[in-house]
Amino acid sequence: YQSFKPDEVTPEQCHEIGLKLARDMWGDKYQIIVATHLDKGHLHNHFCFNSVSYLDGSKYNYSKSEQKRLRKDGKRTQDIDIYYSYVGIVDIPTDEEMRKMEREYGKRTKRQTA
Repeated sequence: YQSFKPDEVTPEQCHEIGLKLARDMWGDKYQIIVATHLDKGHLHNHFCFNSVSYLDGSKYNYSKSEQKRLRKDGKRTQDIDIYYSYVGIVDIPTDEEMRKMEREYGKRTKRQTA
């Protein structure tokens, strides 16, 4: 999840920054979808990816150390704003917020498959 303050970026810029973040965080090993949402008062991106690498068949491991790396990389990508001359990425979820989102996603997924 990646979001911006209202009127901070255009939808096109939001999406371009999301693509850059996805490349920085996951490289080219996994197939990634960056979904730029315009449905709230602020622009935001969601990331969805194939957890099995199309390059070597290895499975993505969303371990505690990987979660920390992603958060660190996500915060590091605030440097992207220098490249784009924006204030930057805001609203990087805390560990607790991520756990809450993951629990909610799991509940929705179970309801959809039932």
